[in-house]
Amino acid sequence: MGETLDWIEPYLLALTPEQVGTEFRNRFCRPEVGLEEIGDQLRVWNTILDAVHGEPLPTDPQRRWLIESAFHITRWLQHELAERSDAMRDLARHAHKVGHRLELMLRKVSQVADSLVVNSAQITKIMESITVEGFQLTPLGVFTTPGYDYSHLGADLAAIERRRAQLESELVRLANEGHAIQMRTTAYCRTQLGADERGIPSIILESQRLGIDTIEPFRIARDAMPDSPLRDAFEQYVTDAELAQRLIDDPTSNIEPYRVCT
Repeated sequence: MGETLDWIEPYLLALTPEQVGTEFRNRFCRPEVGLEEIGDQLRVWNTILDAVHGEPLPTDPQRRWLIESAFHITRWLQHELAERSDAMRDLARHAHKVGHRLELMLRKVSQVADSLVVNSAQITKIMESITVEGFQLTPLGVFTTPGYDYSHLGADLAAIERRRAQLESELVRLANEGHAIQMRTTAYCRTQLGADERGIPSIILESQRLGIDTIEPFRIARDAMPDSPLRDAFEQYVTDAELAQRLIDDPTSNIEPYRVCT
């Protein structure tokens, strides 16, 4: 840099050291300026301060102006780096919280999906038994088939009725069990995703903004489920996540990804 100020932009020489600091704050303390560029500037001006560390301020007006300007510049640049460090820590904590919330939900949904598959298979088995044993399944329940030979159940009409009632009761129990599982899990997912309001659930939107993809995990969860209201809910969550990503990718949208300081 030498002893002259030829390397300094001419218009800065007309400013006070405080004004120079403000100028550098306005120039470099902005979100679009990367950490590397700020760090490069900080090293330049710290070198000037290091050169006079422990010494009295020079009497030469230009040298004094340079050192005082370096002081104000480094103060603003260090402040910006500290703020970004705090912001990165806050963002990391937020991302961990959102990611953990999704992980717990998807783990539970995976277990529920397994339960629903078992429940669906049990219902299918009961329905097959109803048909094989000569009964009829209707929207109103399980009924005997007029004229059917129920000799395999014995000649006792009471035995036929007991078997009919047993099949119907088991079918109702399994259907209610599956329905209850779905309702509980659907309510749980809505709470976890912040889906109690209209529009894209808040956690889905936050996840996509944080770069935590929910589209593929939701697709996997959906595809692991039998046809059910819970599967329909995850079909909607996939749609919501895809819409959120389209909005984030759209430069005309007011929804932006979280900026990672680099």
